Parts: sequence; C-alpha cells; structure tokens
Amino acid sequence: MATVTHVEILKRSFDPSLEMLRVLVEKCPEGLWLDDRVGFPFWQQVWHVAFFIDFWLREDYSRGVEYRAMTFDKDLPVELDRRSDEHLTREEAAEYLKRLQEKANRFFSSLDDARLLEPIVEGRPVTYLDVIIGQIRHIQYHVGHGNCILKSSGAETSGWLAFNEG
Repeated sequence: MATVTHVEILKRSFDPSLEMLRVLVEKCPEGLWLDDRVGFPFWQQVWHVAFFIDFWLREDYSRGVEYRAMTFDKDLPVELDRRSDEHLTREEAAEYLKRLQEKANRFFSSLDDARLLEPIVEGRPVTYLDVIIGQIRHIQYHVGHGNCILKSSGAETSGWLAFNEG
C-alpha cells in the first residue's frame, strides 16, 4: 500500500469543501443571490469566503507579491458588515471558484509534509498547516450558513461531500 502524505490528506478534505461552496453557488436560486434578509446578501458570503481562500492559499506571503487568482473592477466589500451597490454575479463567482481550485492545486503541489509546519512568514507563528485547516473551517462555516438559507427558503442545498464519497 502506498504511503499517503499529510499534504494529500489535507487536500482531500480541502477539495470537497471548495466543491461544496461551488455547488452552493450553483444551487442558489436567482431570487436569493441578492437577498440580504440574514444581514448580508448571499453573494457577499460567497465572495467573502472566496476572497480569503485567494488571500491565504499562496506560495509567497511577501508584501507586494500578487496573489489574486482573479480581480474584479467593482466595489466588492469582503467585510460582511459593509454594503455595496455592486455585486458579484453567479457566473463570476463560478469562474472565480474554478480558478481558486486551480490555484489550490498549485498551492498543494508546492508543499510537502515538512513545509506544512514551517511559518508562512519567518518569525510568525502561523504555519501552512494552520492556514489550510483555517480555510477548511472557514469554507465549511459559510457553506453551512448558506445551506441553512437555501433550506429555509425551500431550495436544494449543496449537500455533503467527502473525499471517499461519490
């Protein structure tokens, strides 16, 4: 039997989390995409999560190094307590998540088990392992919240995915 690395184990938890977010976008009815009855619009929750995946999953954390997988020429606040007259469309969100999966594939490919325990910035306590686990938790938190909104509105949810379930 082949030895499985810690990086591979983390990736097989990260990938289904990101896929659940992608399916959440797909399942969201058009009428709910801009709805903000829970305190912020559905689209903004997706944007918030995607932005921080983009921010945290990178090979180089040096200041000034471009990290974004996709940019938008709109005022899209990542803070959930701030509003904008502009919004991310479902198509833009789907494309962004596709690019984030490609970026995540590159990110995980750049790691090995030893590097997981290295700080992302020298002298700081945050490791690559911290970043990955934090992003999985963050994605799952918002997928759960989004699914709650969908279910309470009578819409289909993104469901549950895991690495060994199909």
